[in-house]
Amino acid sequence: MSSVTFGSLGEFFPDTEQPCRIKGCKNKVHISGERSMYSKADGRERHDRLMCDECFALFQTLQDQEVPCSTPGCDGKWTWNRFQQLEAHARGKDGEPPHGFCDKCHAAMKQKEEPQVPCRIKGCKNTWTWTRRMQQESKSGKPPYRLCDECFRTMQTLSDRELPCRIKGCDQKVVWTKTQQLEWLKSGKSLDKPPARMCPDCLKKFAELKPIEVPCRIKGCKNTWTYNAYEQLEVLKSTPEGQEPKTPQKMCKSCLDFFNQAKDQEQPCANRGCDGKWVWTRAMQLGGHLHGHDDPPYHICPTCQERLKTLAPKELPCCETGCQGTWTYEPAEQLKDELLKRNPPRRHCAKCQEFIKTHEPQTLHCEKCGNELNWSVQEQLMTELGTFQKPRFCANCNTEELASMPPPASVVTPANLPPFVVKVPTGGAWNDSPVTRDWPNGMTQEVIARMEHATRRVVCLGDCLTAAEPNAPSWVDELEEFLNAKYATGKTVVLNAGIAGCTTDLARLRLPRDVEAFVPQLVVFSFAYEDTMKAARTANPAEELPKMAESFHALVRQLRAVPEPPQLLCLLPNPIYPQKGGENDAWRVNPAPDEALLAFYDAVLRTQRACAKEDEVTVVDGKALFELVGAKAALAGMGAWNRPNAVGCENLARWLTDAIANNGLLH
Repeated sequence: MSSVTFGSLGEFFPDTEQPCRIKGCKNKVHISGERSMYSKADGRERHDRLMCDECFALFQTLQDQEVPCSTPGCDGKWTWNRFQQLEAHARGKDGEPPHGFCDKCHAAMKQKEEPQVPCRIKGCKNTWTWTRRMQQESKSGKPPYRLCDECFRTMQTLSDRELPCRIKGCDQKVVWTKTQQLEWLKSGKSLDKPPARMCPDCLKKFAELKPIEVPCRIKGCKNTWTYNAYEQLEVLKSTPEGQEPKTPQKMCKSCLDFFNQAKDQEQPCANRGCDGKWVWTRAMQLGGHLHGHDDPPYHICPTCQERLKTLAPKELPCCETGCQGTWTYEPAEQLKDELLKRNPPRRHCAKCQEFIKTHEPQTLHCEKCGNELNWSVQEQLMTELGTFQKPRFCANCNTEELASMPPPASVVTPANLPPFVVKVPTGGAWNDSPVTRDWPNGMTQEVIARMEHATRRVVCLGDCLTAAEPNAPSWVDELEEFLNAKYATGKTVVLNAGIAGCTTDLARLRLPRDVEAFVPQLVVFSFAYEDTMKAARTANPAEELPKMAESFHALVRQLRAVPEPPQLLCLLPNPIYPQKGGENDAWRVNPAPDEALLAFYDAVLRTQRACAKEDEVTVVDGKALFELVGAKAALAGMGAWNRPNAVGCENLARWLTDAIANNGLLH
């Protein structure tokens, strides 16, 4: 028989402690070894249904309670038993019954499904479960706005932040809430780069402001730009108190688009002889575009600008012999002559210019025969200054007077005097026409003096395309430069004997004054343009072509009949682009040229080309050379519908120089 007793068995079941069965209670329940042994004997392994003494004592005092159903609108009851009350007491919610449902509502709740509802945070794709209990307790029957579990956890790590107001000049703050931060994160952005927001005061003021249309800042533009509420608010906030806010100056959309697309361009200096560049900025291009000028203007480079600052106006003597007046040699002209290595020009003073401007040619009567003779403005000025005698006799009587005088004794010319003296006759057939009775504008005293000292003398006889306008490009000036570069020894001087309105017939009247007096080695003549314009005004221009041919031949015969006949070169001038209705500023783009005049101009050029070939006169065909490289290039050399620009004049001079050299017309 075994010696083991119940007392000795107790040693295998020591006393233990276990938590109270009531949730929320932190007390322990003491379990003796003996009790554990008997429980083992009864087949029970644990004592997990035991209350602590404190909970058990309270349990004895409690009674089940009937509590209203938590379903909105339900008047049913559910039982809050003693055990549930004891657990509420352990959690610190003594006397506060939880939400519960009557049997009817509880049965209805079990029939519901638990849908997945989208998270309330914008940008979040997660969901949360709308449980049966939540549905049963809902008053609206709609799911509330809630966060998903992930957003809820993230929300716990965030706190509201203060950000500076986005409006410049405002020192107030705006609250960036946790919810806004969470939405910011869900949009893929970082909390280190918060959004720009307005403070409440700025937001209120912003709502009161309205967009305003403001004129474009670019001069000449009639468009407007929209001064929005945000820009107005920033200006208000940055303006010191007591001062009136200033509206900013901005471009309209059209100007801004042009400005953004344009690029600064380097352009050649406007001064011939300078290889410098100046920058045609985007702003300058925009200003020109608004005024209808898309081509770059003529400007000088920075180097020339600096050089101009070092120059000062100079007073130079009047070119008229016997005049003590002066004219102002401006810095800009000094610089141009310096670059081209030219001497200062000779010009009339203001008093002489005024005399020429205010006087008209006069008609006098010959003291012998009584016939009329013309007294030109130039001759009047020279008479005023005492360097010329007022004419007394007509050309015929003057010739008779000279013939009756005995020949002068031989005079030896001193070595210090020039070997050649120009003697311009005072009267002749040229006085019979108002077009030719005045000297050509280019035949100044300065040019006459230069011709007297020249090694080679060239006379350019022509119409308005030869007689360039004041301060306008001139192919005659360019020709002198090219010839002096071509013939390095000695000095070549070119006289511009062009007169506006002069035709071939009128040119024949003035040969003794404008050609013979200078004894040139070469005469370049060009009258095709004025011959065309005069004939085009007749009833039947085609009938004038034979007359033009005869006039051309007669002019050549007269030039070859002078005492010392020069070499001859005929210049057929540049192309023309006549427009209907006369000259037009938009002649380059006008689509309606005068086709009849263009056709007749070509016929005149063909006629004169044939005449020159028959008379064995060298020809330079300016129109053909202009158009040789295409219509676009031809237009690039024109400054008006009938006049070449600086580029065109330079090309004409180069072509003439080549023809002179290749044909041996000048030595």
